[in-house]
Amino acid sequence: MLKVAAIDVGSNAIRMTVGEVDDSWKVRAIENIRLPVRLGQDVFTTGKLGETSMLQAVDAFRRFKRVAEDFGVACLRAVATSAIREAGNGHVLADRISRASKIKVEIIDGDEEARLIHQAVTHALDIKNKRTLLVDIGVGSVEVVLSTGRIFLPTAITWARYGC
Repeated sequence: MLKVAAIDVGSNAIRMTVGEVDDSWKVRAIENIRLPVRLGQDVFTTGKLGETSMLQAVDAFRRFKRVAEDFGVACLRAVATSAIREAGNGHVLADRISRASKIKVEIIDGDEEARLIHQAVTHALDIKNKRTLLVDIGVGSVEVVLSTGRIFLPTAITWARYGC
């Protein structure tokens, strides 16, 4: 079976899920890892990622790389949300992670974060042909998504920590 993985670099933790894809393209999670790397702690007070947090994030990605190799992961996507997005030195961390683990971290904007939230919810719940309001309250941002079922409306509103 095809093995895939996703890494979410959040403000309070970094998470990795490894899954198996079956013949009908359904994904079944086979491993979930959550590491409490508090990237937002420094960013939301100083505007930059602290050295200790960055070292912890790099170590987390080294571990994730080993897990991906152990499971034989063929496809991996790593995304970073508000803490790295708002950090004055977020790209520095993304570069360090890439050099240390060979995993590319995508720093995504609020609209892409909202789209991924919509995709995850429509995969988990039957909201076809239903008007739905999805709200993701994170440490550093809130995404609000209006859905008509399987259609994501690009009117997602993202409030940064100062915008609420």
